[in-house]
Amino acid sequence: MNPFHSGASFRDRRDNLKAPGWQRVVAELTTFSDDDRDFHTRLARVLAQVAAARQACLLFPDHTDGEQIEPRVEFVWPPAATPAPDGAAGALRPTNDEVESRKDVLAAGRAAFESGQARAFSLDSQQELYYSGSGGGTPSAGFVLAIPLPSVVVGGAQASAAGTPPPAAVVTLLTEARSPEAIRSTLAMAEVIAGYTHAHGARQALRRNQSASAALDLAARLVAAINSAPNFRGSCFQLVNDLARQEGFKAERVALGWVHDDKTKVIALSDVEHFDRRTAMVMKIARAMDECLDQEQPIVVPVPPPEGEGSDIVLSQAIVHAHRELAASQPGLRIVSAPLRVDENVVGVVTMELAGGPNAGQINLQSVELLQRRWT
Repeated sequence: MNPFHSGASFRDRRDNLKAPGWQRVVAELTTFSDDDRDFHTRLARVLAQVAAARQACLLFPDHTDGEQIEPRVEFVWPPAATPAPDGAAGALRPTNDEVESRKDVLAAGRAAFESGQARAFSLDSQQELYYSGSGGGTPSAGFVLAIPLPSVVVGGAQASAAGTPPPAAVVTLLTEARSPEAIRSTLAMAEVIAGYTHAHGARQALRRNQSASAALDLAARLVAAINSAPNFRGSCFQLVNDLARQEGFKAERVALGWVHDDKTKVIALSDVEHFDRRTAMVMKIARAMDECLDQEQPIVVPVPPPEGEGSDIVLSQAIVHAHRELAASQPGLRIVSAPLRVDENVVGVVTMELAGGPNAGQINLQSVELLQRRWT
């Protein structure tokens, strides 16, 4: 028996957890993602496939008057395919604008946000009536199933008045008409799969703890090395050399700049005791540092995407003209700059150049976070 088939009982599905289909589900849902939206969209797609739904919607909460939640459609699966604007033959581009039975889907999502419980609604009626499977036979128009995805409380996150945080999102599944037993079985399995949200939150918390521990260890080692230097210039030189040799960075060059009159002055380069600030390369580094100083935030080149795997919405919107000019000096060069702060004031900038060849790809954002933690 196919464990994904909607007619399979919960026991049948439970007993087939070692089947290849379930192993693929587990592998997809346990793959780490630092992006909540990426994880939620994968979870919605898995729920749709397991429930054999004709459409799945990922709903995020929008607050309107007071504390009332109005669902917002964030993702639809499968995406509607429309011709690409260039008119290329056979070119398709997905769009998430079309939601079947939109009114019923939003009503079901609203009820799931408010109750925090998985619900099933019949499409036979225009009213929001919970279908319990008792009496009246099987509705012929199908169902909307609403499965809340739990919020994971980490570090004292805000909870509701009842002590349980509201759902982080809701997945609705539009299904064909099924027997009451099949609907109950589908809801039960969907709730089991939605529980992987807790594992996702736990992995994120573990990653944050590891990052904080690594930042503290790096800070301790750098402070020890700096304290051993005889003077300020020696401390700066020791700092850039130690950063260049850190396993998490493996930088080809690290530069340290100090802010004076709203401009950065390069004061130390790794492995170079004496340099001329008038050389073209040092001037390019100084312009990149000024670019970081003006925006008072880390800058990364290549720029990460605004969404999806490896995304960062803040870094994706940074101005990076000077950093791209610096990166153009060597094929495959990747650059990250981070501001150095004392309280709320930026007093300096550290710029790291990381080599890796033409196919090196994006900078590891965990390394950027580690560097930022060190200077914040």
